[in-house]
Amino acid sequence: MSETTVSAAPPRAGTPSGPPARWTTRARWYTALNLLGSLAVAAAAGAGSPLFVYDQRRWGFDDGTLTVMFSVYAFTLLVTLLTAGSLSDHVGRRPVMIGALLLLLVACGLHLAATSAEWVVVARAVQGISTGAAIGTFTAMVSETVPPHARGRMTQIAGTIPIGGLALGALFGGVAVAVAPAPSLAVFVPIALLVVVALGAVLLTPESSSRVAGAWRSLVPRVAVPRRVRPEFLRGAWLVSAAWMSSGLFLGLMPSLAHHTLGLDTVAASTLVFLQPAVAAVTGLAATGLAPRTSAVVGALGCAVGGILLIVGIGAASTGIVVAAALAAGIGNGLGFAAVLRPLSAAAHTHERGGLMAAIYVVAYLSYGVPALVAGQFATVFALPATAIGYAAFLAAVALVALASRAGVRTPGAGIPGPGAATPGSGVPGSGAASPRGGVPGSGAASPRGGVPGSGAFIPTPARSGGLEQEPARSGGQEPARSGGLEQGEKK
Repeated sequence: MSETTVSAAPPRAGTPSGPPARWTTRARWYTALNLLGSLAVAAAAGAGSPLFVYDQRRWGFDDGTLTVMFSVYAFTLLVTLLTAGSLSDHVGRRPVMIGALLLLLVACGLHLAATSAEWVVVARAVQGISTGAAIGTFTAMVSETVPPHARGRMTQIAGTIPIGGLALGALFGGVAVAVAPAPSLAVFVPIALLVVVALGAVLLTPESSSRVAGAWRSLVPRVAVPRRVRPEFLRGAWLVSAAWMSSGLFLGLMPSLAHHTLGLDTVAASTLVFLQPAVAAVTGLAATGLAPRTSAVVGALGCAVGGILLIVGIGAASTGIVVAAALAAGIGNGLGFAAVLRPLSAAAHTHERGGLMAAIYVVAYLSYGVPALVAGQFATVFALPATAIGYAAFLAAVALVALASRAGVRTPGAGIPGPGAATPGSGVPGSGAASPRGGVPGSGAASPRGGVPGSGAFIPTPARSGGLEQEPARSGGQEPARSGGLEQGEKK
């Protein structure tokens, strides 16, 4: 992993307005409309699944072409996350979001104009680029344009929107195929209208990130994780993987399982597919006040229990047990992803946050897509129920590893030095210089008696809330000091 370089020089241009000190009517509208835009981006991706099956019946292409339609989106999305994921840290959030939303409008137009499978493949490729540019930038933008006291809660909500959007898109697409005479028109015209509204919101929202030199260099493929948060990022990757693997399992394999193993009709099968990501979204929205450690533990347990219940439910061909598995896995997804997203976002500098959010989503989408793709190949050799049982067992194992990785960690992110905090050895105040007493003032890092600074491990020495040294002022948008990589006032 490459590290995001923190320049000692001030940003060249672009003075962000900084977050509002308190909620205002304008700030609430901007936030709501930006979240709506994020929902539209994800819903456009989720709507493809039922529409492609409809297109296959209409145009008669083979299953290999159907696989290409799914995989080209994942490929272009991941390439964009790896190349342009940190671009908004250099040129600002608004330019990247405007470009991403315009590309999504182009993708909607291509879907509407498509007369063959080749056009759909092109539309999906453009859509993947748009989503890759938008998803991490939206999360960073929302977290930076809300009052400081609401940042953790809104970051969690913004992180929940993508999986909820996938669920709504899949449900909307399925209903359109079932009842609409022109399903593509019924799906992509409303999505395009939402994108236009989101585009207007982005144009009105004040810039939240200064321009920093190095935009072209940032396009070199990399996973941009600042050094001081790497231990927590690597630990959290297990939980992110378990959370998004559970959604990949239900959205990828459950449609066929519901029909062939459980014997459900189209409406019941669509509802079952929708259930897990919907529960994940609702849980993420409802549990914003839950302590990160509690979210992490319950999230990992939820994913593990969901995997185990699914094994039993498939083996017994029991719809009730599979529904229970969807509920457990949905709760695990919603809480687990939030437990990783909040402390990492809180610990990032403004000009690091876009790249860090992109890195998190690289892990998320790899975990969402790759196991489901591999399972699809196995299903051509083994029976689908046996393949799904193997996937569920793998999910449970990853979730248990995620749970074990949290052993001894009192609060996820508690050992992360916040923005401007020190990392031993750099000698530059605010960029890594160690405190003479061996710890990072106010960061939650330990003195020589307490442990390894920045390791994220349990720190016996409590954080000193008053000792955090302020980050040298950049051109606007200075973030409030944080203790331990978490916002002041956040529950621990």
